[in-house]
Amino acid sequence: MNFPLMIWETPEKRKKFLIIIVLAGIFLALFYYFVIYPVIQPAAFSSHYSYDLTIETNLPLYNVTFIVPLPIQNGSPKVGTLLLNEDMFKKEGYKVSFVLVEGIPSIKISTATILPGRENRFRVDIGDGQETTGLPYLVNTIIPLGNESVFLPKYNISIRQPQPASYSTSHGIHYYPLISSYQTKVYAEYSTSPNTVVQLISHTDGLNSWVELDSWLQNKYGDDFSISLNGMANGWYMASGELKSGEGIYLDR
Repeated sequence: MNFPLMIWETPEKRKKFLIIIVLAGIFLALFYYFVIYPVIQPAAFSSHYSYDLTIETNLPLYNVTFIVPLPIQNGSPKVGTLLLNEDMFKKEGYKVSFVLVEGIPSIKISTATILPGRENRFRVDIGDGQETTGLPYLVNTIIPLGNESVFLPKYNISIRQPQPASYSTSHGIHYYPLISSYQTKVYAEYSTSPNTVVQLISHTDGLNSWVELDSWLQNKYGDDFSISLNGMANGWYMASGELKSGEGIYLDR
């Protein structure tokens, strides 16, 4: 019961005790800064963008032409930081060009024949890795419309708030995406059987990822649209799309 008093019974003991406390504090501070802090801080920060367009059919198509929206940023066809051009979409048997639809660049794809099971996919996939810490977000995944690559034009936009908005994880708060439903125009022209079903699907996205406590974390946005056509086609059609934004874990949200 008298032990606490014994520590202070002489000036020398008080001095030694204070020195021990100071040294212990310095040791703990150095241990945190050089061992704990590097582990818990985000590392290996990177960004990634992708875009793909797929045409699927159950029966042959003849004399085919499609005009389809491209991912657009600041009025230009872009996937993240990569400016798109016609040469990137070269594929044997296809003629590819960029055309304007309501002043917005779109991709025009023409070919004599599309067969079922044939590889009819056009893809652009890029990464921008940064082995560093403390970077700001490279992709604006919270507000991509007007800041990142999204499909344009968009018509009849309706916004749906997530319910619930988020849930807690061991790494922080994970946010569900805000969903903006919309319609966009595609042109399709081809001859085929009345029993033909053609599906046109396109997707673009952007994400940020990093390592924290030995786990890969990320936040992202994604823009998708699709349309299903039956029989022959000759004209403009409305495809349905969804822009999902603000999904994932954020360091400073």
